[in-house]
Amino acid sequence: MKTHQRKWLPFSAIAIGLFSAVLDGSMIGIALPQISKDFSLDISKAAWVSLVSTITVVAILLPAGNMSDRIGRKRLFIFTFFKNHSFNWCCYENEYGVGYGYDDIWR
Repeated sequence: MKTHQRKWLPFSAIAIGLFSAVLDGSMIGIALPQISKDFSLDISKAAWVSLVSTITVVAILLPAGNMSDRIGRKRLFIFTFFKNHSFNWCCYENEYGVGYGYDDIWR
């Protein structure tokens, strides 16, 4: 029974990581109208936010691959997963006035 449960752990880790990536891209797409309104831009100029986000992720892939070869894929995945989700939670708390926000961490 234990080997049956272990078989699903890597799949679950990949599924959670993929879900996080899709959720991040969706949040940017949902926020584009508000971004264009806040900065008085038309939607075509605000769409650059999505492009810059994608280019940033692609630019990080090669150094991340090198780092995962050095310290291990599992260790790097766990570190980045918890780092990203803790920063996202801090931003969420700052938005709704609960606890410390991302800006408060770096002061």
